[in-house]
Amino acid sequence: MPVTTGNQVIEAAGVSPGEKWLVYDLNIGGNVSRYKLRIGSGESVQVTGGPMDFYPTWSPDATEIAFHAMRTDNRDIFVVEADGGTVRQLTNDSAQEFYPHWSPDGGRPTERGSCTGT
Repeated sequence: MPVTTGNQVIEAAGVSPGEKWLVYDLNIGGNVSRYKLRIGSGESVQVTGGPMDFYPTWSPDATEIAFHAMRTDNRDIFVVEADGGTVRQLTNDSAQEFYPHWSPDGGRPTERGSCTGT
């Protein structure tokens, strides 16, 4: 079953623990946002509104999605509940943080590695 149509571009995707959902970044007209799709249903649900949200990754309990975004002058790490809602910014410094990963115990995500705690 296709996830995109026309000129839509997906740069990264991830399957939730339990393999019930697919989360992906979707570029529509230059606005990159988070979407999720229940595997087998074919109906996409927008989780974030972008404008430059990339590389989604599920929390170990599938309740949150971490991603990096260009919402300021550099990349930072953000988290949103899997059902959408308020996006929380986790990093805010001059470094370029990207490709978040969750610690195995479900602690907060960090760039290219893991840390524990919240």
